[in-house]
Amino acid sequence: MTEPSTTYPRLEEFFVAAPDSVMPKARKGFEARWYGHADDRLLALEDAAHTVVATPAVA
Repeated sequence: MTEPSTTYPRLEEFFVAAPDSVMPKARKGFEARWYGHADDRLLALEDAAHTVVATPAVA
């Protein structure tokens, strides 16, 4: 679907099959342990991801 290229960065497209929802797998107490072990950069990345997911798309 994309034009072949010999230089970088290259654009690639993929079609994938995946379920439309995923059941939570974390057991009770996971969140507390996660926040106790993760460093500040990882926690900031997780918070940013939650913000992006929670923000409605603008048309």
